[in-house]
Amino acid sequence: MKSDPTLLAFSTLLILILLITACSPGTPEAEQPVPVEASETPMPEPSSTATATPLPTQTPTATPQGTRNIPYVTNGQPSQVLDIYLPETGGGPFPVVFALHGGNGDKGEFDAMGEYLSERGYALAAVNFRDMPGYKYPAGIQDAYCAFAWLQVNAVTYGIDPQRVVVAGFSMGGTYAALMATVDDPSIYFKTCKHPMPDLTTIKGSVIYTGVFDYPAAVQGNTVLKEYFRDFFGSYPDEKPERWQEASAVNWLDGSEQPFLLIHGEADGSVPPKNSQGFAARLEQFGIDVELILVPGAQHMGIIYKRDLYESVEAFLAPLLK
Repeated sequence: MKSDPTLLAFSTLLILILLITACSPGTPEAEQPVPVEASETPMPEPSSTATATPLPTQTPTATPQGTRNIPYVTNGQPSQVLDIYLPETGGGPFPVVFALHGGNGDKGEFDAMGEYLSERGYALAAVNFRDMPGYKYPAGIQDAYCAFAWLQVNAVTYGIDPQRVVVAGFSMGGTYAALMATVDDPSIYFKTCKHPMPDLTTIKGSVIYTGVFDYPAAVQGNTVLKEYFRDFFGSYPDEKPERWQEASAVNWLDGSEQPFLLIHGEADGSVPPKNSQGFAARLEQFGIDVELILVPGAQHMGIIYKRDLYESVEAFLAPLLK
């Protein structure tokens, strides 16, 4: 069978067209899609540890008189906080009363006094400390010194004059305040505090409500006090006399102490007034200025809240701090 010349020519032409198409460059290079590169910003890697949730802290709360619940020990115990009362008028720096509460008490015992004094141009720092029954000697006095050191470090922040200070206290706090006013070298009580050693020459006087100044003498004939202080010291006075004597302000007197104001209720059945009377007599023997106020009918607890006594406190402060 003969091939059709026309069909053959058409087939040949079709093959040539297919060959040319297969060998052509196709889409120009400039028009080729550009491959997408990976981003230069690395993806965050999963953390190897979970993010820690901050623990709640006791934030100072502003009040008209100052601040409340300020920690004086970083990451310390809940009791290691203080309140500051500041005058609402005046530019400062203000003289300050450093106040310590009674045993098993709270810094709120000085709330009324803080308001009274702040209205008259004084600051007041009311301190909580580790206390009985959970803590024994010397935890409380260690805290007192540490809070005092904190106050000196932060005086400028709160508008306080660190050179014009009177220490004050009620009951156990009064006992600690008297110790601070008489001990020349506080290093024995300053082993756990992270602040610099405080300058105790800034203490210009002491206001002591119903304190104990000679522990061995205080417990003679007083079974209740003897048992209380046995728990406090971990021994009776004849078992570890050095501890009882070390903590007694009367044993540190040398005549260099600043003036004292002692306040005691005549009807105090917890800490008999003879404790303040005896200490006043010893201060006078050393030539130290002392004023003793015995309040008729006043018992142990109520005396710290007697507003009329604040006038006596202010009268005592004025020549020392103004």
